[in-house]
Amino acid sequence: MPGGVLTRHPHRRPASYYSAYPSTDLRESLFCRRQVPCMPLVCRWVHCYTAGVDALSGFIAGPLKEVGLPLTNGRGAFSSSLAEFAMLAALHFNKKVPRLQANRASRTWDKFEMPVLRGKTMGLLGYGDIAKHTARLAKSFGMSVIALRRNADKVSAGVPAEF
Repeated sequence: MPGGVLTRHPHRRPASYYSAYPSTDLRESLFCRRQVPCMPLVCRWVHCYTAGVDALSGFIAGPLKEVGLPLTNGRGAFSSSLAEFAMLAALHFNKKVPRLQANRASRTWDKFEMPVLRGKTMGLLGYGDIAKHTARLAKSFGMSVIALRRNADKVSAGVPAEF
């Protein structure tokens, strides 16, 4: 409704509350499209679908703080998927997939010993939610896991200090 009148819901803040943002700048910075011209009047919080919010630091310190909207993120939403991807990468190189693809392309049967992940060690830089999921999967493959974290004294609930 570009150029239309903003209507206020009876239980929302008065329109004068948003007078500092007469343009659509706030609406656009809150990742809303112009099709929702009254967004600041109906928005109760901002959710960042990803876990990291570093790229939003200017927005968080600026318009979001001024309006007082809470910010939530998707911490843990992709941990299982990314852990599986990490194991895919480990299997890809351990099973020598590039060599298999080259053999297929050249139509040759190159006999070689296929290694296994069991007994190998996986190193993780950081030990957040993604790394914890990855460590569990690696353990199920019979791997040892070493994780490096910023704060060695920080203990994770339910996860042994050593794998």
